[in-house]
Amino acid sequence: MTKLFQTVCLALPEKWRTWSNSAGFFLLVHVRTMFLLGWAILLAVGGYIIHERVPVKPAPGHAGAAAATGTPPAHWTAAHDLPLNWRIEEPDIVSAGALDLKPLSGKYLHRPIAKGQPIVPSDLEAEPSVPDSGATLLYLLPLAAGDERALNAGSHIDLFDGAIVVVGRAGVAAVRCKTTCEAIVQVSPLDQERLRNSDPKKLEWVLRK
Repeated sequence: MTKLFQTVCLALPEKWRTWSNSAGFFLLVHVRTMFLLGWAILLAVGGYIIHERVPVKPAPGHAGAAAATGTPPAHWTAAHDLPLNWRIEEPDIVSAGALDLKPLSGKYLHRPIAKGQPIVPSDLEAEPSVPDSGATLLYLLPLAAGDERALNAGSHIDLFDGAIVVVGRAGVAAVRCKTTCEAIVQVSPLDQERLRNSDPKKLEWVLRK
């Protein structure tokens, strides 16, 4: 382009050359400036488009990182079917990832969870929730140390006073533990009358399948 401009200038009369040289120089500088400015704008637009199309790599441990790598995020899952108000112990849960199981121990599920389904902190409560119903009443059965490992929500037990069956196949709504543990048993009004005539500390229970 520069050589073409010089050729054209040489062909002009002498009195026009000075003007053409100065005007041409200004035009050439102006064209080059516009060309460079346009090129810079194209580069900026292209960079923005590429940035928007390339996904940002998620931070480690983020749920999006699992989707990007094809591996699920660390979570807990139920080792077996867990009913409402189940008191969680470590054998009840499986950790998918380096998650500590202890924070879940002793907590209660406020909804049933099937085997293999995920367990999240919002599924857990510090206390069981057992509402009264019109058909059954709640009876608090004191448990000996270690009995809380054999009983849990959904269990059924027979209650004995000596050799006499006081209540047959009573449902355990929950096992609540503070300093000691007790089973929250659902009984009928008639069964409750029988239990009132028995010493709770002398009652024995047998787990029913």
